Amino acid sequence: MTPRVGEDFGGFRIDGIIGRGGMGVVYRAWQHRMRRPVALKVLPPHYAEDPVYRERFGREAAALARLDSPHVVAVHDHGEVDGCLYLAMQLVDGPDLARVLEAGPMSPDRALSVVDQIVSALGDAHAIGVVHRDVKSGNVLLRPRAEHHDEDFAYLCDFGIARSAEIDQGAETSGVIGTVGYMAPERLRGEPATAASDVYAVGCLLWVALTGELPYRGSQPEVIVAHDRAPIPQLTVGDPRTAAVNDLLKSLLAKDSRNRPTVREVRDRIRAIRADAPLAAIAAAVEPPRRRRTGLVAGLVAGAALIVAIVLAAVFLMSPGAPAADRVGRSTPTGLTCAPVTAADEGVRAQAVCRTGGETGELRISALDDADAATAYLRTGAGTDPAGLTAGECPGDLPAKQSWSRDGHQGTLVCTVLGTTTRYAWTDDEHATVSVLDGKVGTPYPADLRAVEDFFAALRLPQ
Repeated sequence: MTPRVGEDFGGFRIDGIIGRGGMGVVYRAWQHRMRRPVALKVLPPHYAEDPVYRERFGREAAALARLDSPHVVAVHDHGEVDGCLYLAMQLVDGPDLARVLEAGPMSPDRALSVVDQIVSALGDAHAIGVVHRDVKSGNVLLRPRAEHHDEDFAYLCDFGIARSAEIDQGAETSGVIGTVGYMAPERLRGEPATAASDVYAVGCLLWVALTGELPYRGSQPEVIVAHDRAPIPQLTVGDPRTAAVNDLLKSLLAKDSRNRPTVREVRDRIRAIRADAPLAAIAAAVEPPRRRRTGLVAGLVAGAALIVAIVLAAVFLMSPGAPAADRVGRSTPTGLTCAPVTAADEGVRAQAVCRTGGETGELRISALDDADAATAYLRTGAGTDPAGLTAGECPGDLPAKQSWSRDGHQGTLVCTVLGTTTRYAWTDDEHATVSVLDGKVGTPYPADLRAVEDFFAALRLPQ
């Protein structure tokens, strides 16, 4: 089993949970030998026993260990304890950019400063052949400002889905991995991640930092189509420096990856803009969202239908004003004992873990804040990319996905084998939740399949 809070894990004391992802759990821990706090990423044993996941974890650790960058979360150590692989990383005690932006957009100069540092981090990564694949506000950490610092100090984190650019895309990384709101058009068409696709994500990140909004909004099909075909968003020009930022956005968000600048060129252009006098209030110059999107749906319905056939659109109908904890409760099967846990993943507003008993493992229910976060959580928290699954009934044609409805609830059910374990993940559309059920630890697929199947078939939900 993975370690629990308060326990010792090899040479580490586990002090808390920072977050959960498709490859494991990240803990706040204390490294006894070096007498320092660390962020400790641990894979469950059933991942470590799988040679594909084990090789991927080792490649991730080796790639990150080669990254010597002041703006990338450093890797201190990696190894194995009690059958669990681990990665000990620098602990940054600060909020992520997504949390900072909840209070509103950054000032233009502050936004450009943060993005400049992230571009520097990507330059160091690309120099050794590593692409990030998921640059977004939730993966940018900001060290709290001190009196003697004039600016934020930014770190790029979560290279957990990073891969060496020289390694061909393999079965373990098939499908689209990343966050749709930041994803380059070519990636949404199934092409592999490149340095140019990271640059596109930087353009999205810059727009988000300046305006507090993603460059393209709407339902997931609309966002997917907009990345590919909609005009590049622009600020209302009030001075030359704003015009320069618009030109930068046009190049970063170019639909054709061949027209995007290198990270070195991006860095030079940002620094040239910042070298001038303080920028105008760019954040106030954004065109009204409704005006920017007029006609998008009507003009691109046919394109949306084609792309949705390739990428599963997990569109959730949020109950207006419903507290996240209540939404978790409405999606909890009756008769289970569940306890709330800290929701550390981006986009997750409340979360509970339920004891299932018998021959099944953990059931985790998460309330999400929007469609983009829900889809990202299926890929990370659930470790299951719907775009890579064939349609069909579960579990006869694993991996598969299908619609489900019961007791007045409905959504999408996906089932697959993660490592050696059967995993069911289902959405509850009305309450914008994702439930993830695993087979029993230590019982590999297909021996765990019947128990997971029976649990889902028998569950009943509050009406």
